[in-house]
Amino acid sequence: MKNETNRDKFLSSLESTLNQYERKIKKFSKNMANSTSEGKESLSQAIKNVQKKYQKAEKVYQNLKASTEDNWEDIKSQASEIFDELHDGFNEITDNFSWDHLNQATEEAMDYGQEKLDQLSDCIRKKPFTSALWALGIGFILGKMLRSK
Repeated sequence: MKNETNRDKFLSSLESTLNQYERKIKKFSKNMANSTSEGKESLSQAIKNVQKKYQKAEKVYQNLKASTEDNWEDIKSQASEIFDELHDGFNEITDNFSWDHLNQATEEAMDYGQEKLDQLSDCIRKKPFTSALWALGIGFILGKMLRSK
């Protein structure tokens, strides 16, 4: 009886994990489809690998549900290995996806900064005298503030 409840808990846990991973695969696939970065190919390959691992996990889960007392432990061990591989696959996707977004955000920040520098440069070219007075005034104020401390 106790062994049966442990079995049910384990199966329930695996089923919940499968459902969670299925949602994650859909989410990653959707985000990858919307991605425009150069890392899209490696991310796509990582998602395909995880999908294969997910299918293996589904099969071993079905085998585990249909198992008898005699082969339960062997299949349970196999299931644990496959689910660990699936977990590692998701970690790989998360790492790739995180770096992908970080690189994209860095590029956007650099573009924004360059745009603002270009605007400042244009403003200085159009009004050099006014710009020099502003720089002199700001330098004077900063000098006073730093000296007083």
